[in-house]
Amino acid sequence: MAAPDLNGSFEEGSLPKKFKVNGNAVNGDGSSSNGGVGITYSEADSSNDVGSSSSQFPSYGPASNSQDGDDLLPSYPAWQLSADPTDYPSDSNEASTSSGSRGEPLKHMLDCVEHQYVDERTSKQMLDIENEIKLNVPFVAEKEDLSVLGDEYSDPVYIAKIMDLKSKYQWLRRTRGDGNCFYRSLGFSMFENFMRAGDKEKVEAMKRFMVECKDGLVELKYPALAIEDFMDVFNDQLTKVMETPTDEELLRIFQEQGSSDFIVVWLRFLTVLQLRREPEFYQNFIENHSSVVEFCQMEVEPMYKESDHIHIIAVASLLKIKIRVEYMDRGDSPTVIGHDFPEDDAVPEIYLLYRPGHYDILYRKDSD
Repeated sequence: MAAPDLNGSFEEGSLPKKFKVNGNAVNGDGSSSNGGVGITYSEADSSNDVGSSSSQFPSYGPASNSQDGDDLLPSYPAWQLSADPTDYPSDSNEASTSSGSRGEPLKHMLDCVEHQYVDERTSKQMLDIENEIKLNVPFVAEKEDLSVLGDEYSDPVYIAKIMDLKSKYQWLRRTRGDGNCFYRSLGFSMFENFMRAGDKEKVEAMKRFMVECKDGLVELKYPALAIEDFMDVFNDQLTKVMETPTDEELLRIFQEQGSSDFIVVWLRFLTVLQLRREPEFYQNFIENHSSVVEFCQMEVEPMYKESDHIHIIAVASLLKIKIRVEYMDRGDSPTVIGHDFPEDDAVPEIYLLYRPGHYDILYRKDSD
């Protein structure tokens, strides 16, 4: 299956054409908002432009159309400056000619040029880093022996924690650090567990539950056409991995951007569903947002937004799975600290490694 470009155009026989991931952002009330997927740049009204130039301003919402459908941070637009200094506002009617002073109109223009240079250079550096990540880190990588972590650290604190991890875990599977690493790790682990178990009845039960979740989101005023596409891709890819239960097929699903990102979006919407079902409970975990609805629009629905405890608690509760997250940070303890979601006596089904800002997948010594 060819991976679709996320601007909504798909090759024949690929993923559904009904919904554009980079189309308008969708809120729980059916309207558009800034809590969309990605970042785009929209052209401002030229009536307020400086001189005869047209300025561009960043607009946070649907991602811009791109050739590869994977632009995370488009470059800042070049500011077009008028060559006539009188076009610029000034606190003085005359430019100062004193030594060491630029004069207000000229100073304004030169300051704009300086800011443009700094913004463009910073943006280029960020894009260079992102492009390097895209080239060298797949969405989900092959399994590696956990000992590879020792090559990344020289700090004795981290070395001790790696030794502690190695006493319990054998393998590490890396995911791309693009803000979607938790959901990508979760989705891959779920599919892998279903594939290893080979229980088709459980798979069918999960697919029916996904339909129920879709209906729940529609009741919250999310558009059925869009939500159904994400659900369909999740269910269809789960069916494919059960029909071809190989590591190669599983990796293909999660390394192709189209199927991989659609699964991530669906898992984000499942998180939203649980948060919106129990707002009184989850409001206790929210800071800097006035409501659960606002939190979902700004911190859950948009792609590339990192996940925290509240995301894990909600999606684990909805899916009725137990996730163990091993936290490896610079704390003084020589051991990693494991947190279970939910906190009960059940055996975890999914194991993740958390290092500040990033999640990878762990495999216990007793796993295959």
